Amino acid sequence: MHRSAQLAFAGESQAVTEHWRSIVLFGRNVASYKFALAKTLLELGTSNQELVRLEELAVPFARNICQHLIEVDTQGTFAHSRFLDACRFYNMGHIEESELLDVTTLLGFNNVIDAFHVVGDNDVPTRFFIDERDNSGGIRLTDDLVELATQPSGEDLASETEARWQLVEEAWDSRKTGQMTTVLYDATSELLVPALLGKRRSIAEVRPALNGYQKGHCFYCYRPITLIPNGDAAPIDVDHFFPHSL
Repeated sequence: MHRSAQLAFAGESQAVTEHWRSIVLFGRNVASYKFALAKTLLELGTSNQELVRLEELAVPFARNICQHLIEVDTQGTFAHSRFLDACRFYNMGHIEESELLDVTTLLGFNNVIDAFHVVGDNDVPTRFFIDERDNSGGIRLTDDLVELATQPSGEDLASETEARWQLVEEAWDSRKTGQMTTVLYDATSELLVPALLGKRRSIAEVRPALNGYQKGHCFYCYRPITLIPNGDAAPIDVDHFFPHSL
């Protein structure tokens, strides 16, 4: 491939990745369905499947929701959801998987498919699927999604989605229970200290969230970074600028 063509292709690929990240980070989400669909799409993007019927989409989608409900019961800002109740009943063993998938197919995608590509007041320029529910009973995955899911950083994007999901559900849960986190400045050690813990915590767990917000680059030296060592990209180092030893 000619050098100019290579640069153009790389630029297009980067734009697709940033459109995806903008959906995960800034897209509409009054519920966690967007994150579940994002993880589902990345999974299906490696399956060589183009048309995905809703009953097929329901399997990984409901699985992602049910797994998170086990850890955090608050999965939205609304008071009630028949779909989430079905997921809870499944987790408690009150309904069978077939019943859960029927409810997911009927109720789980009512809003998330329409709103997935919306960031702010407009859709992002890249379409990761085409809504064909009226014609084919499902969605059609695009080449951009397949490229995104199968590129080396595809695993990073899945981790970033999971990290963003956890941050949002923690905020929802804290708001619901009235919890607040107070952060103090310790002048002696020059550290930010959570008041309830009284000591510095490891921040390695924030790697996936940082990678998404920093667009896959170190904020200090702007080198490419990744969660998983790959080619020229180095594993993300959260203490590049402020070493943990300080």
